[in-house]
Amino acid sequence: MSTKFVRFTVVWLVVFNLIGFAGKARANANHDVSLASSLRVQFVHVATADNINSFWTTIDHPLTNGNPNAIILVTQNWNPGASCACVYDDHPIGVWYTGGKWAIFNMDGAAMPPNATFNVIIPTAGSNAFVHKAASGNIYGNNTVIDNSLTNNNPNAIVMVTPNYNPGGVGGTDNIHNIGVFYNGGKWAIFNQDSASMPVDAAFNVLVLAEDTGVFVHKATSGNITFNSTVIDNPLLNDYPNALVFVTPNWNPGGSGGTYLDKSIGVWYTGTKWAVFTQDGTSMPVDAAFNILVLAPKFDDFVHTATSANTVTHSTKIDNALTNGNPNAIVFATPNWNPGGSSGTYLNHNFGMWYTSSSGGQWRIFNQDIADMPIGAAFNVFVPNPDASVFVHKATASNTFANQTT
Repeated sequence: MSTKFVRFTVVWLVVFNLIGFAGKARANANHDVSLASSLRVQFVHVATADNINSFWTTIDHPLTNGNPNAIILVTQNWNPGASCACVYDDHPIGVWYTGGKWAIFNMDGAAMPPNATFNVIIPTAGSNAFVHKAASGNIYGNNTVIDNSLTNNNPNAIVMVTPNYNPGGVGGTDNIHNIGVFYNGGKWAIFNQDSASMPVDAAFNVLVLAEDTGVFVHKATSGNITFNSTVIDNPLLNDYPNALVFVTPNWNPGGSGGTYLDKSIGVWYTGTKWAVFTQDGTSMPVDAAFNILVLAPKFDDFVHTATSANTVTHSTKIDNALTNGNPNAIVFATPNWNPGGSSGTYLNHNFGMWYTSSSGGQWRIFNQDIADMPIGAAFNVFVPNPDASVFVHKATASNTFANQTT
């Protein structure tokens, strides 16, 4: 490996404005949601003075920056991790692309409140994540019909939706209404809860999922409603404040029934369970239903030791499920002279990380001076959840001054 290809600087910032604590997949299998990895990146975004501009808050993430075609879904989270930001945002929300970045915005133009917090997913590109646009041929009054093989004739599909003001960063159509989804005539549709006409060119980010451990429908009942909230009793969520919960109102789960909820909604952790709530504090109606997506993002920490089997010349190969085949993984390592307090091995070399496509793609720890990696050298390794608080920093002409890069 030529040193000119080395990724020189990896920065780990514990940025509390962008809460990246989202939680390790638990040893308890109930919290080990493999679905999380298929959704690429998920995190909590916090609106702050630094990222608020009037009625929107800007997301700064390498997967979405400069990418007008990114698919982003959001749900307001009142108290992520049971940490009380406790800010209401009683407005219909959506996403839009501006200035080379995506933002979460109040569609009615109301000021974005500081410390409002949002669960964010950036799904993996695929047939189940797409933009739907309302057109004259698919609009029927207050709704726009989705024509997709994954949802057609599938009343049990779990359809998650977030309004997208300007797909591809082009144009922009307002639809200042609370929305939901419903099933009718063999197809799913997105509708305005207040029965207002659906405008031509209104657009929506759509994620289609099958019912699974972390994907289900929740219905409000007299037994689970408390004032403006309906409490979700699910083993995946109970006693797990770091879960990321995403919600889309579902008018008629399974194609039966039908209850309107013309309210801005969010999720909050009660201390033991998660709940869906109305932002304006009005009572939650019986039979209101919601498509729920639960993510338990994963990280890992472990000790890696160089052995004859994993070491070649100046590098030692990491073999871990979260990093194998994942060139975008963020991997941190710190030399550990004597793991467990046993005898130790010195590593008197500057080291770094690099990704090789051999063996299906794996990360390696290497000596920058190309000196042989000593057998027995050990490292504490941390692979964080891929959220907005961890990133790669690269020195460029514009951010470098003398011996430093900012």
